[in-house]
Amino acid sequence: MSDAKRLKALEDENAKLKKLLADQMLEASALRELLSKKMVGPAVSAKPSRVCRPSWACRSVGPVPLWAPIAR
Repeated sequence: MSDAKRLKALEDENAKLKKLLADQMLEASALRELLSKKMVGPAVSAKPSRVCRPSWACRSVGPVPLWAPIAR
């Protein structure tokens, strides 16, 4: 393998590894931020909220994300 091809392969691998590292650092940062927030009250269940009834709400506003507050 010529030196130019070897250099190109190493540069490509380096770029790939840098991207993987950046993704991992972003995920770790997001997890640290999430864990630093004070949790209040019981965990929200995965059951659909009253706002998202299959008959009407999901069609008009879309599905409710799991992190959205439940309307009571």
